[in-house]
Parts: sequence; structure tokens; C-alpha cells
Amino acid sequence: MTPPSLSARPRRLRQSSRIRRLVRETTLELYDLIYPVFVMEGEGERQPISTLPGCWRYTLDNLLIELEAAAQLGILGIALFPVIPADQKDPAGRECLIPVSSAS
Repeated sequence: MTPPSLSARPRRLRQSSRIRRLVRETTLELYDLIYPVFVMEGEGERQPISTLPGCWRYTLDNLLIELEAAAQLGILGIALFPVIPADQKDPAGRECLIPVSSAS
């Protein structure tokens, strides 16, 4: 005899498509990807990152072109990483704690 708790199929995990995506088998889709993008000041530039082969730093004008290409591929999530000048860096990373309105 099967216990009632094992024969019941609770439907609460299938109420919405978002919940169904959370509880289904693990898959990797384009909407799961987050594109790391490295941003620098300037105009019309693109610099290779020596420690990350195949990755580039983009100025804002080139960044928009790069993000449009990523969106056309179906990658909609991005993470921005700005370049911090060497004189503003310290071992504790204090520059990232300065509010944008008071940053120089």
C-alpha cells in the first residue's frame, strides 16, 4: 500500500511558468547568461584585456554597439565593470563604496 503523501501530486509547484522553470530539470538557456562587460572612459576606443584573452574594455559609444549585438544573440543580462584608475585603488576596495553623486 502506498502512503497517501507519496501518491499525491501537489500542483502548487506548477501554477506559473516561472515556478515550473525553477523546479524542472537543470538546463542552461540564453536567458540564464549574464554578459560581463568592461567599461572605460573615452570615445571610439576598444582595448584588449591582457589578463582575460578575448575580452575587451569598451568606451560608452562602442559599448552600445556591443550590447546590441549581444541582445540580437538573445543574451539580455549584463554586468558592468568600470575601469578604476590605479591611483584610486587600494587593497580594501574603498573606491566602490563612494556614492556616485560624490565621486570625482
